[in-house]
Amino acid sequence: MLDQGPRSPDAAGVVTDISFHQVQIDGSETFAIDPEIESFTSREHAVTALLRWKDRWYVHIGLEDNVAVWIAGIGIVVEGSNQVTYPGTFLRADGNRVIFEDGTVFRMAEDVNTDPFREGRLVAAVVDVERDLLVELRPQGAG
Repeated sequence: MLDQGPRSPDAAGVVTDISFHQVQIDGSETFAIDPEIESFTSREHAVTALLRWKDRWYVHIGLEDNVAVWIAGIGIVVEGSNQVTYPGTFLRADGNRVIFEDGTVFRMAEDVNTDPFREGRLVAAVVDVERDLLVELRPQGAG
């Protein structure tokens, strides 16, 4: 999974409970976990202990037959907020999706303008974790 290009999640949310057998996001959706699950940070692709995602981590999950086969940590939701900021390298916009060089894919709100961003641009993607939607792109560093 780590080297297969863009990863469109089948599920996304804040991990509210996790074990070696199942993961729950947003306090409601629960998925069984494949014994061979790939658990990693989305940006660096660093293999990460599965139980690390509990409490305030927003994740993307890949499913096969409603079983989690990969889980990618996107970021920690700031307490009292419904947003997470994901720093990454912009690759392209594709319809209502933004794709990053590391393979991370977000659905984006209709009013997000990607025109100022070119491939290779460092950006901060602001994601509304309640709607699982990218709501803002901000430039980072030199353009």
